[in-house]
Amino acid sequence: MSPARNGLFFAVVVAASLGFAYWLYAPDATQSLPPESATTAPALFYPDLSSKLDQVTQMRVQSAEHDLRFVKTALGWQESQFHYPIREKLLSSVLKAIAQMRKLEPKTSNPAFYTNIGVDEKDVKEAGSYRFSVQGQEKVLADFLLGNAKESRSELPNQWFVRAVDAPTSWLVEGKFPVRADLNRWLDTRVFPLQGADLAKLVVRQDGVGDLVMARQEANQWKVVSMPKGFQDQSKDQPEMIDANLLRIEFTDLVARSSVKLKDKPDWIVELYLQSGEGLRLQVYDQPKSLVAVMSFLALEGVAPSKTAIALAPYVQAWKQVALTFPKEELKGLMQP
Repeated sequence: MSPARNGLFFAVVVAASLGFAYWLYAPDATQSLPPESATTAPALFYPDLSSKLDQVTQMRVQSAEHDLRFVKTALGWQESQFHYPIREKLLSSVLKAIAQMRKLEPKTSNPAFYTNIGVDEKDVKEAGSYRFSVQGQEKVLADFLLGNAKESRSELPNQWFVRAVDAPTSWLVEGKFPVRADLNRWLDTRVFPLQGADLAKLVVRQDGVGDLVMARQEANQWKVVSMPKGFQDQSKDQPEMIDANLLRIEFTDLVARSSVKLKDKPDWIVELYLQSGEGLRLQVYDQPKSLVAVMSFLALEGVAPSKTAIALAPYVQAWKQVALTFPKEELKGLMQP
């Protein structure tokens, strides 16, 4: 065969081969393209949730150790048992994380294998899985099982195995969840939920010792007005001591007042007065394992409540039925000889 014919024959063979390869591997034009391509972002697990976050009225987080319920009231977001205020920024970030959760790939639809990745409903009670339920004004907006995290080198995993409660297919999703089902991570655990600028005077009364009285002079400067004998005036050396110490105190748990047996007389009384003249009273009881405290609000008779008092309204309502517990060392800085 001549070189010209050889070249022609080779060209025909190559063209035929390419044609066959295209027929074999080209996508069928009658089939729709995959919903997620390399150039598009993965689909949202709950596509409509972002636009409905302002409609959320309840959220529930279940685990083997906790069953937490949060409700939106006229006074803001609260936990449902005592209606104690929670960290709204934290709740908002969790809701946004759920709304932004994206599907990466489908996993098992076989119930026999759910527990391997933590998406069986029984795993919520028996293992380290969680169930998040988000309720709107009229319907459930999200209800899913958060199972095992995919192995990651980062502190906060960003890939999880999840399954919608009413769906058989589990998914590997991308999303960051900043908190789990620990109640104290959700509650506003500040004993004094105030800003430093709100404070005007502090009175600490210790049984058998006497009163320590301090008043704000300007900015963060505090002056000792009176103090028990034998105590040292530390206000000059630590001008920000009151703001820093008081506003950092956090309780560790909430308990019903009716379930706590308290002594007739508290061991400490801490009264914190606001610029408006209103105040907060913390009565502290030294119990064997911790300090237990009850809070109350000191209103001014015949005077309309200040803006700070109005902002404290949900706390004041909750304080009527709860006691706070916190470590004994929390008050050392307030009554230190």
